Amino acid sequence: MRNVLLSLMLSFAAFWAAAQEPELETTVSDQVDVAITAYNNGLALVRDTRTLRLPSGEVLLRFSDVAQQIRAKMVTLRMGSAFDVIGERIQTDYRRIASNVHESSYEIILRNHKEEDIVVDVVEPMPGDWEILRSSLEFEKVDAGSAVFHVAVPQDGETRLTYRVLVTY
Repeated sequence: MRNVLLSLMLSFAAFWAAAQEPELETTVSDQVDVAITAYNNGLALVRDTRTLRLPSGEVLLRFSDVAQQIRAKMVTLRMGSAFDVIGERIQTDYRRIASNVHESSYEIILRNHKEEDIVVDVVEPMPGDWEILRSSLEFEKVDAGSAVFHVAVPQDGETRLTYRVLVTY
């Protein structure tokens, strides 16, 4: 088992799947931070950060005492050897063009502490109608709401991905 700092970002979308794996439970006693980001149209994002001790492999994890307005659900987490790959995402710019149109810029820094080169698939959710205006790396539009960047990160190194997106709601 290893110590893992888990940042769970819950949105009001159904993304959990049933599994026949061992079940663990996390409660408010594991919580180290909680933040809520409210968006237009009544949407919100809750970031619930908890410190957990999880085994390798798949485990069914029940989130009890999740923020008051959210019903506790089951989430399947796949834990692997990615503890030595670190990602940081920063919104570097935001510009509102009209009430339903905005541009945002992001920088994603990936650090690889492994002894081998890796490729990380960065999946970025894209709401509404979107167009990536600039990007430091190629991307793939996998569906109407997602862009995937296949980012090569050298051993004991880092790679920076930057992009600017225009979103219309």
